[in-house]
Amino acid sequence: MKKAMIGSSVVGATAAVLALSTLASVGSAGPDSTAPEAMSDALCLRKIALDLTYAGPTPAELAELESGAVTLGDLADRYMATPDFEQVVFDLYRQQFPPTEMTPDGMDVEEPSRIATRIVTGDRDYREMLTGTFTVDVEGRESEVIDRPAAGIMSTAHYMSAYVGSYRRNWAGHFLVEWSGIKMEAVSLPPEAEEGDLSPDSILSDPACAGCHGNEVSGIDFLAPFSFCYDELGAYDETCDPAVTAAGRFLTVEDAGLQGLGRVVTESKEFESVAVNTFFKHLFGRDIALEESDLYLEQVEAFRENGYRAKALIRNLVTSPQYCAR
Repeated sequence: MKKAMIGSSVVGATAAVLALSTLASVGSAGPDSTAPEAMSDALCLRKIALDLTYAGPTPAELAELESGAVTLGDLADRYMATPDFEQVVFDLYRQQFPPTEMTPDGMDVEEPSRIATRIVTGDRDYREMLTGTFTVDVEGRESEVIDRPAAGIMSTAHYMSAYVGSYRRNWAGHFLVEWSGIKMEAVSLPPEAEEGDLSPDSILSDPACAGCHGNEVSGIDFLAPFSFCYDELGAYDETCDPAVTAAGRFLTVEDAGLQGLGRVVTESKEFESVAVNTFFKHLFGRDIALEESDLYLEQVEAFRENGYRAKALIRNLVTSPQYCAR
């Protein structure tokens, strides 16, 4: 069975169709049908400050807002230029990319979070999450990646080692959820089946497995080959023949290697929807609901128009009527 978040229903469909057809599967409850009461600007500022810095606004900031010297958006921008906001962002991604039982000892588990934090706080194109060619060390120094094909967070050793599994199917299933919002339900095989041929060629030829493994939109045995040149420790194999990754296909598009996968995903509506929902969930405490399709479409449009900058998306969210309501 396949469950999708916003934007995961039909590749190539318009944003409006995507939102309306798949929003129902995002979140379990959604907002109350009764129109919410607007907060005072002072209360809204407190909410913004806590969400963006872990601390409430200062008396001076409240006075500035009350006098009309600044707007809520101005103060949100100010907060997003602070070290406190950097810590908030780092913590957000530290939760998204945790170590797992597969993580090797001594792994730098915070490298993906440092890269993500640099993209967000540096006001860079958010698509660099999967296409960036740089890394950030523990001292905060940025450098170009030269020891492996660089594909943002994906090509870090931690990301490539946290989920592996047979033929990298666990990795592929996790990637689906994280970057496209598509969730596959795990199936437990009977003992006799586990002793059979579980190779991609065998699985893809079995009609019973077509839904999860052989689907050209999101099949995990079409997605997994993008990662075949990485070992279980997350290291890139220099002796690997790139041709083994050329079988990769996602959202019906063929490409090769993690760099190819990064191109495919970041050009999709699925990537936009996951990005919007990531920040919506942090700020609202829940996923976007069906009743908020207009809000979703507004945020996606603003995200695109601002060059896929996360700060612009966050500013747009915290100054929306829906955020400053209770």
